[in-house]
Amino acid sequence: MDPKNKMNDFSSSKIEKRLKLVRKQAEEAYKRALDDLESRVAELTAELAAANETIAREIIERKFTEEALRKSEADLESRKVALEETNTALKVLLEKREQDREELEERVVANVKELIEPYLDRLKESGLVDRQKVYVEILESNLNDVISPFVHSSFVMNWKLTPAEMKVANLVRFGKSTKEIAEIMNLSPETVSVHRKKIRKKSGITNKKINLRTVLISLKPNS
Repeated sequence: MDPKNKMNDFSSSKIEKRLKLVRKQAEEAYKRALDDLESRVAELTAELAAANETIAREIIERKFTEEALRKSEADLESRKVALEETNTALKVLLEKREQDREELEERVVANVKELIEPYLDRLKESGLVDRQKVYVEILESNLNDVISPFVHSSFVMNWKLTPAEMKVANLVRFGKSTKEIAEIMNLSPETVSVHRKKIRKKSGITNKKINLRTVLISLKPNS
């Protein structure tokens, strides 16, 4: 064989072996890269699945929370409506109670004036002895004390009368003179006059030509 051809055959064989080695190395590197890629894909897939599961769980929890919040809001609104209705009912009841109280007080005062006072006046004019007159005056005074809170509750709040002034005002309203009031209350006429002046001042009619009894009669119970 020609040495030259023999050299060429040797070189070709060497190149072919080298190519096979390179190809094998490339195939192994490709396989390793493919395995690494598949492993990474599997890891990413697992991570994505876990993330999806977490997101799904959070969505469910949020839905439960939103539903519970809606129910709570609906419950609060229902309680609010019920409370408003209760307050309205209580307001109506209180107004009715106040109206009934005022009507009762007016009836008590009217009944005393219409059913009792006329007979007391007749009794006083029936020729009583002094002792009997004292009893009648005491009875009339006590009766005035009974209805005094109904007739003069506005005095206490607006005029701020003392108990003695309130009693004098009540007797004045029922037409009693200073002398009669003094006898009923066991006071001097001068003391009664002082009370009357204080009542006029507190009622705002000082130095005015207005009859105190007229002012007192014009007042309605609890007005």
